[in-house]
Amino acid sequence: TIMSACETQKMATFLIGTAHRHSTVILWCYTLDSKPIAEALISARKRGASVLVLADYRQATGRGTRDMRQTLEQLISHGIEVRGQSGQEIRSEYLAAGRSVPAARGAMHAKSLLVDRYLIIGSTNWTTSSRTNQEISVLLQLNSRGFTELDVRRAVVVKKSQLLQTAHLGHDGENSSERRSRAGRSRSASPQTHTKRVLSFDAE
Repeated sequence: TIMSACETQKMATFLIGTAHRHSTVILWCYTLDSKPIAEALISARKRGASVLVLADYRQATGRGTRDMRQTLEQLISHGIEVRGQSGQEIRSEYLAAGRSVPAARGAMHAKSLLVDRYLIIGSTNWTTSSRTNQEISVLLQLNSRGFTELDVRRAVVVKKSQLLQTAHLGHDGENSSERRSRAGRSRSASPQTHTKRVLSFDAE
């Protein structure tokens, strides 16, 4: 099934709604602020499903996406495991392309949802703003081989990720050179500001 952004989020909410106490629900998100999806995840957790959210480190700790931190705090408060992940170190790839950049890491840019053997994957973010974009996502039913391959990839991401916890004092997870590097590569990046209540990552 090929879906638009609105169709993707509607399907995601429906699939999460089918999760039961033996189900596995994993949401990969670059950005997240959708109330229907957050509420569906919380309901699934209350029904006993295993729910994991893998979020981009910088987006979770920064202020670039409206209501994302509040959404993650809500998930955590209901017992949902939320983990932060970044991409690879960027300098080697830019050097190979003949460009020089300061030290920084890429993003955890996946926008996917797994509910048991059903996988949504594509360009749709789990945000209100994504509903206004031209997006393409697909719904797949995984066979045993596909499920195993995805589980291996999930395990790699989880191993390199950090558990997300709420704190009254923290930071946005990047130093000034990383912010300058990202700003140079993306003019749409929002400015970073500090707040007294932020999310911090604590390694297990």
